[in-house]
Amino acid sequence: MSMPSAPRISLSAQESEVFRLLVECANWIDDNPQEVDALRQKDAQGNWVGNTRGAEKVQLRVAGGYVRDKLLNLDSDDIDVSISPDPITGLKFATLLEKWFTTVIGRPELMGKLTKIEAKPDQSKHLETATAKVCQSDLDFVQQRGMEVYTDASRIPTASFGTPLEDANRRDLTINALFYNLHTQEVEDHTGRGLQDLGLVPGHEPMIRTPLTPRETFMDDPLRVLRTLRFAARYKFRLDPELELAIGLEEIRAALRDPNKISRERVGTEVDKMLLGDDPLYAMELFDRLNLHSIIFLSTVPSFHRSPSAPPSSPPTPSPPPPNPHLSLLASEILADLLALPCRRPSTLRSQLHPLLTLSRSSSSRASSSPSPTPDQSSPSSSPPAQTPTTISRADTRRLFISAGLLPLDDLYTLKKGKEVWLGSHVVMLGIKGTGMDDKWVESVRKASRLLADAVRRFGTTDEARSDEQRRAERADLGMLLKDPSVSCPDGSWHGTWNVTLFWSLVVELVNVAGDATASSALIAHYNRFTSLIVSLSLESASTDPPLLNGDEILSALPAAVGPAMREMKDAVFRWQFAHPGEGQEACRAWLQGEEAAAVLRDAVEKANKGRPEGQGLKKKKAGKGVIVSSS
Repeated sequence: MSMPSAPRISLSAQESEVFRLLVECANWIDDNPQEVDALRQKDAQGNWVGNTRGAEKVQLRVAGGYVRDKLLNLDSDDIDVSISPDPITGLKFATLLEKWFTTVIGRPELMGKLTKIEAKPDQSKHLETATAKVCQSDLDFVQQRGMEVYTDASRIPTASFGTPLEDANRRDLTINALFYNLHTQEVEDHTGRGLQDLGLVPGHEPMIRTPLTPRETFMDDPLRVLRTLRFAARYKFRLDPELELAIGLEEIRAALRDPNKISRERVGTEVDKMLLGDDPLYAMELFDRLNLHSIIFLSTVPSFHRSPSAPPSSPPTPSPPPPNPHLSLLASEILADLLALPCRRPSTLRSQLHPLLTLSRSSSSRASSSPSPTPDQSSPSSSPPAQTPTTISRADTRRLFISAGLLPLDDLYTLKKGKEVWLGSHVVMLGIKGTGMDDKWVESVRKASRLLADAVRRFGTTDEARSDEQRRAERADLGMLLKDPSVSCPDGSWHGTWNVTLFWSLVVELVNVAGDATASSALIAHYNRFTSLIVSLSLESASTDPPLLNGDEILSALPAAVGPAMREMKDAVFRWQFAHPGEGQEACRAWLQGEEAAAVLRDAVEKANKGRPEGQGLKKKKAGKGVIVSSS
């Protein structure tokens, strides 16, 4: 097959230097074939493994993503070096490169630590590779891949050396099967379709296509199904219709579900890359269109049910219907629209949002989600200035889209070690192998969405003529709501602050009225009024406000130790603090020593005593106007 004329690649000075050094090392290996043979090893029976060095010269090609991105004028640090001929594997070349730097040119500092990465053919990783830094550039070294070879002792194949065409055909996509020959300094398109599928050949639109038949390519490594979707979402390329049909084959889908073939860690990594990309909605659209939602989010779930579970004596209830995956797509479309991300059906909803609900994704992964504080918050008469949109990190944006993926599972549960757990939590930890932080995040926003939806209805229609006492009670209730860990974890380690969870609560409710513009606008108006109420009461930073009195100061203000009732007393101090903005520590101490605080403490003691074995409760006795609490 004749290769189409390829454009040239423009190298940086560092890339030119790295490639020059690699070629010089290859020339040294050509001149010293005994160096290759010295790396031969024997098997357990004492037989030599592999061939001896022949006369064919070493050939080095940079493969895959680096060439693709360079041709698209994108930066790339993904340098995979493909090496031939047999028997020079990636590990052998890297080992000889290390020796060449050290003993031949005397520059060992130019190469970092050499790491060997074992082949795992049972999980579709057929080649042993090596990785190291060269002149501060990360390089992977791998042999030029050919046909699979089976031995009598194993049904698991290994990859032999192959020609450039065989290597190109064994790759996942034509756009990833391009080579840059370090010796000729030319791009090689051995499939004859890589350049045209990148859109670099006139008359051909960009396309995601496999070098061989899609079935053959996907059966070689089923994870390529998800890699295909990732590249489609990343570059906005159209999928080859034959490729879409192959994804629907049951044998492909079964292989993708099989944890012995594809680890869930690898699945989670691909999902993460898609949702961290510029167009997470396109990825969710592909999941929906290709019926992959259940494979990604439900493959590890043995069974599920609605909660609460019926007691053992109850008659068995029918299994709930399968989750509706289209809810995920609907939530994702609303998310993308409200976050001003790429969206095929943009609406005017974002323009209707209160500034504190107008979230924007940061280009960095470390953006804060905290609402901007208003100056002089202690003064009830100060009017808050116009708020700027809240910037959230890509990591939190990813978690919002994970929450969208889990929305069909909102009321479903499964058993874990005999305990009932939310199905979404199971999926995060075992299905896509998220972190503990991911699990806490999605659990928190799920719980918070319920609390906040109720609060929006309760406070969103507040009577302006309410009394001062009612206003104080309202401020206390709202302050305590915003301090709830599921709404806004004070240390910021889970999901930023209350406006992010309020935003998600709005998304969930918009899903329920999707398609009804009037109902959607009415919902947003409710949420805007609720947000404005928080601002008018200067509660934006309620979740991080320090207490007027700490635990020791509370104890010193009370007649005696309060034992396990301390948590309730701390909450009581916060409620008083929110109800009395502008008051200080002395006023709070005076309240703690009064009858109202004594009643709160009595109730807390009764609550703490419940469930304790007889004789091990807390004793109460009068002591002046206070209450003394001690353990029996």
